[in-house]
Amino acid sequence: MNDGVRRRADLLAVGPGGAELDCRLELERVGPDRGFRLTATMAGRDQIAVEAGDAFSALLQLRRLLEDAGVLIRCAGARRDVWASGMQRDMGEGLRAYVLSLPRRAERPPSVDILEPTPAELAASVAEQEQFVKQWQQSPLAP
Repeated sequence: MNDGVRRRADLLAVGPGGAELDCRLELERVGPDRGFRLTATMAGRDQIAVEAGDAFSALLQLRRLLEDAGVLIRCAGARRDVWASGMQRDMGEGLRAYVLSLPRRAERPPSVDILEPTPAELAASVAEQEQFVKQWQQSPLAP
């Protein structure tokens, strides 16, 4: 993997009052041992960049900052029912995450690219996502 831009995603975000905002996410490796930098660019707003050890953690950090401004990103990694496991973060650099459903099943859930666009009705806050993951983890396995 090179140290340049790894991925770009042009998405929509939901702003204050439900306004749609064009959003560009750029994900790049930051040196061999420092993980990733994720940058969000939206018209009329300051560019925001975060760094984390894996792409999913960077997305969580970025989303928290954007939520403070009333903005929800419309990407698969920001869905209420999507979460990256420790293995996905360690082995897959957090680029993919599981789509979780209730009731919980024994088989591995399907996974999605975290920067893939998603419909507005699936966009959620980090708190809503964390709440769903806890509920999923605590739920019994379906027979």
